Amino acid sequence: MVYAGLAVVIGALFPLIAAIYRIRYVELLKSIGGLAGIAFVTRSSESVLAPLMGRLEAFGLSRSTTSFVVSLGYSSNTDGSVLYQAARRSCSTPRR
Repeated sequence: MVYAGLAVVIGALFPLIAAIYRIRYVELLKSIGGLAGIAFVTRSSESVLAPLMGRLEAFGLSRSTTSFVVSLGYSSNTDGSVLYQAARRSCSTPRR
């Protein structure tokens, strides 16, 4: 049942959201697919954190978006740090 839900999210929901925001979804999956495989096999996303951020920036995402979203997702397993990071990022002034 879990795999069916994952298939629906990856195969239907994410492509729909990507189409709305005009993101090249299949190209994005091809770009980060190898890193996702490494993270899955090693059971650690820490080993692919820096290369993932680099590939997303090369794909066209801004550095500020990449650093916020990837680090927020990476730390989502720790209870309080996600809320702290979100509040800190949303309340801080951007650097110039």
